[in-house]
Amino acid sequence: MHEWVGTRQGLWLLRGGSQQLLWGEAPVLALGRAKSCVAGETLYRAGDSSDDYYGVIRGVILLQGHFPHPDAVMFHMLHPGDWVGSVPVLANRVRYATASARTEAELLLIPGVELRALLRRKPQHALELSMDLAYHLDVALQVATDLLIRDSEARCAAALLRLGGCRRTGDHGTIASA
Repeated sequence: MHEWVGTRQGLWLLRGGSQQLLWGEAPVLALGRAKSCVAGETLYRAGDSSDDYYGVIRGVILLQGHFPHPDAVMFHMLHPGDWVGSVPVLANRVRYATASARTEAELLLIPGVELRALLRRKPQHALELSMDLAYHLDVALQVATDLLIRDSEARCAAALLRLGGCRRTGDHGTIASA
């Protein structure tokens, strides 16, 4: 069972076990259903038309994006408190990445159809959903910044910090060479 524990930065805090999950409004979370995943289980694939929205309560979710050039595969890891799936809900687009459980995971699944219906009735909730887009834009900027680091050891360290969840949104600081 999940427990409401208050707010932080205007976002609801939801506790499931020992982890916390952030979201903007209780009515959105009320749409959620618990989903458990085993390590290696695929949530969705790039190109899928599914539009469910996921919040990570426990475990790690791996995102892999496949782009037109065959050697270009970007990935990121989502940790407890992270959300994924806003683009299909807001822009009615197919999935741009494949998401799979890297470890056993507990998720909060919010069906896209129900979330869109709520957004039509209460458009103010779209602001909270757009925070997820801002987060993923920050991740993309971190990836791009990391790729510009000339020193290979520093570039690797920056990527490992990002993948380990040690760098959060807005953290585009320089990784100094040793």
